[in-house]
Amino acid sequence: MFNNFLFSLVPVIENDKTEWREILDDYSSEFGDRNPQIFWYLSSGLDLKALVHFNQTDTDRNYHTPCVDFFIYSDYSNTFPSIDGSKNMQELYDKLDFGEILMFEDNRTRITLDQIIPLSLFNEKERELLKIKYSKYPELPLSSASYIPKKIDFYYCYFSIESDYFGEEYFPMLWSSMENWSLMNEVLKKYQIPITYFCGACDGCRKGVELHGECVNKRYKEFFPVAREKFYWITDHGMEYDFKIIKDFKKWGRYFLSAGGGNIMYEINQGSGSG
Repeated sequence: MFNNFLFSLVPVIENDKTEWREILDDYSSEFGDRNPQIFWYLSSGLDLKALVHFNQTDTDRNYHTPCVDFFIYSDYSNTFPSIDGSKNMQELYDKLDFGEILMFEDNRTRITLDQIIPLSLFNEKERELLKIKYSKYPELPLSSASYIPKKIDFYYCYFSIESDYFGEEYFPMLWSSMENWSLMNEVLKKYQIPITYFCGACDGCRKGVELHGECVNKRYKEFFPVAREKFYWITDHGMEYDFKIIKDFKKWGRYFLSAGGGNIMYEINQGSGSG
């Protein structure tokens, strides 16, 4: 259960404990033991277009899909460009001491980062055992340290978006530097967390990851064990089966942009025999 997972996360910094306790109380009041609708962005960097496209107005009125309650972003590189010059989560965390951080702004949309809390899930003994576990897979392209972070497993982030289209909304996110498959195996499966949306918009396989067989879009079936019975996959690669197309995000993605397309959101029913 997602609730059990959240309550297993411990603030790395003592001063954040009261803040984190308040977040857990708010979550319990809203969801109790019910699993929220979760959007998992694999190999995400810090691509905030997912937040913009999956606002409540669009999911309710245009896509007719579940409203996202929580975002999970994962990218083992932990490096990304930010409008304020920050290169990773730790730099953003340090700058929040001086107030909210402007992440993006144009004449239609303004995105700010209002809160970050560094969190740990594994204790030192668990972390060492996991490093040993992943060091036994020589075919993996990364070092075992890339699969399991050294200390901070997640950053809780809270974003605000002001849009002339959907007004103002708030987006809670857990950002992790865990590799996609280790996050699935060591967290999502362990805590039985069902995922409603999977996003592979910027999976990085054009940079050579595909050579190692790590393209999440081509290996999407491997993530079925942590998916809900009906779920959605957003990709700019295309899918090998004729799944139902929900939305074409024409200006978001890499592979199909030259052909006038972008990321396609597909609906997948595990019980229907598709795929």
